[in-house]
Amino acid sequence: MNWIIDFECLKNLFNNKTKLIIFSNPNYLLGKVYTKNELEFITNLCKKWNVLCVVDECLDSTVVHNKHIRMATLSETWNRTLTIGGSGVTYGRTGWKVAWVYGPEKLVNRIKVVHQLSFSSFTPVQETLARTIEKYGFEYFQSNYADNRDLLLKYLKKCGFRNIINPEGGYYIVVEINFKQNHQDVSNDYATECLTSPYGILGVPIINYGNENKSIFFCFSFAQKLETIQLAGSRLQSQIPTKF
Repeated sequence: MNWIIDFECLKNLFNNKTKLIIFSNPNYLLGKVYTKNELEFITNLCKKWNVLCVVDECLDSTVVHNKHIRMATLSETWNRTLTIGGSGVTYGRTGWKVAWVYGPEKLVNRIKVVHQLSFSSFTPVQETLARTIEKYGFEYFQSNYADNRDLLLKYLKKCGFRNIINPEGGYYIVVEINFKQNHQDVSNDYATECLTSPYGILGVPIINYGNENKSIFFCFSFAQKLETIQLAGSRLQSQIPTKF
């Protein structure tokens, strides 16, 4: 399953009232990495309608096979773009709550005004992150994530899940689960219980992607140790086909 921008739909959403577009590259759950053609299309719309662009690129270091293109590097884009990065994914330190934003001075100054009303991480954590970046760079987890993703993909395919989304970035794999139960409606709570209670496997239901065929989309994280993925895979193979 491939995810691409509907150019016509996006174009129709822009008008003289549009002030800002916000998106993630890569996308958090689907792991979609935007192509240069897609980013240039967004850029041209922003230029045409004088729109600012905020891009969350916290998952940039997880892109392995395809090249991640920074929005701010495209022609005539820097002056209208704010780029967000963070340590949570890059170094597996979600609890540190250390992130950053960069862009043209006039936009960053306005971010500073807003940020002074929110929280800030304490200095030792910021210093530790700075030293970690100097030592390891921004590609610290790339190879590990690639191996983990390929292993989990193998198990999910063997289990016969439908519409498995092979992520280009991020650390989730999304699958469609079709329940064999004869319920009129399959709730996300029921679906989660079917995975967690008997098998000890936790998947996160993507509520907004349900459909009318008793199917629910779940995402599974591969930001785990290889042995953990192997254990989960063996449980999936031995039990899941009897339920789904």
